[in-house]
Amino acid sequence: MNYEQKPPIFVVSTGRSGSMMLAKVLGLHPEICSFHEPLPQLNTEAYAKWNGRITNERIEKNINRKRKNLIIQIQRNGYNYLESSHFCSHLIPLLVKLFNAKIIHIYRNGYDFVNSGLNRSWYNESGTLQKSLTIIRRLTLWNVGYQILDHRLNPPKKLNSKVEKISWLWSEINRIIIRDLNEIPSDQKLSIKLEEFDESSLKSLSKFINVEFTCDMVERMIYLSKTKPNKTNKKRVLMNEKEKENFQKIAAPMLKTLGY
Repeated sequence: MNYEQKPPIFVVSTGRSGSMMLAKVLGLHPEICSFHEPLPQLNTEAYAKWNGRITNERIEKNINRKRKNLIIQIQRNGYNYLESSHFCSHLIPLLVKLFNAKIIHIYRNGYDFVNSGLNRSWYNESGTLQKSLTIIRRLTLWNVGYQILDHRLNPPKKLNSKVEKISWLWSEINRIIIRDLNEIPSDQKLSIKLEEFDESSLKSLSKFINVEFTCDMVERMIYLSKTKPNKTNKKRVLMNEKEKENFQKIAAPMLKTLGY
């Protein structure tokens, strides 16, 4: 399959950074077939790549099995394939190699990411993230067929608090994304700051994907980008002053890199 004419587009992020919003916004365009974390997910491949103990060839085989036919079907019907998933953040070199993919990196202030993680009980033994990692470990062992020690899924042992661990996670995933983006051509990558998403962002996206946005489409896209589907009346947990200091100690270099 020739991916040159309509290369598939993958939206990468740390998660909790607007990737679902971007998929929904771009999905309003009639020429874009947009998916957010489609099944089967690329979670086992992502963590196998992050872990570094599985060969790229084995991971590539799994990615092809899960995505190649879907992408071909979408493209043969005349659409642009777009997928947003934080799992793809660990697979950038392989996605570019396999599909000549274009990559959109959407990122968010680490302060808001950490607060979001705290409210989702990340790094609690009984929290959502820990349960997910346990499931992913088991799936990886079964799906990839190797014994894996997920040493890189966990933060350095010197980090004790939830805030420190979530801060490290934000910095580490963005570090991996930036490192891998630096290795691909400039016309195959685009970075977007969530807090500055506006009509100018849509103009950049239009040029990057090679589609036209009508005025009516832009209006609807901007409106959708401002909605908060997960907003609740539940009182949010926020970092206290000491936790903010710990966050700054860990996240300061990446905050500077991303322009915060």
